[in-house]
Amino acid sequence: MHELSVVYPIVQMAARLARDNGIERVTCVRLAVGEIHDLVDEYVFKYYDRFSKGTPLEGSRLKMRRIPIVYRCSDCGNEMVFDHFSFAGAETTCTACGSARTDMVSGRELQIEGIEYLAPNQSREEPAASEDEGGGPQ
Repeated sequence: MHELSVVYPIVQMAARLARDNGIERVTCVRLAVGEIHDLVDEYVFKYYDRFSKGTPLEGSRLKMRRIPIVYRCSDCGNEMVFDHFSFAGAETTCTACGSARTDMVSGRELQIEGIEYLAPNQSREEPAASEDEGGGPQ
């Protein structure tokens, strides 16, 4: 149940971003999560709701974009994709050339990609504004 130690700082950071930018009400936080973190959605959402109480994030949605674990061979460039289930105990030797010189090129990510919020005097029916973090894809 390491989700608690992952979610708490994310909520704190997003709440601080909101307060620092004068945002009173966040409607959605978009998060990029690498599969290496092996997060259980049920716990992530539970802790998100719990920790966001009393902050500008209270009542907002959390959207997670999962990023697969990808290893690239330094010798031939072959890429091998794993999810957190297939990665456990997986051999990271290149499946194309057999080289042991492979590096993880994605799957470690854990970042806030953006927040959506209501501008002052805006109702929930109007489209929310957006603040993007990290320049990642939407």
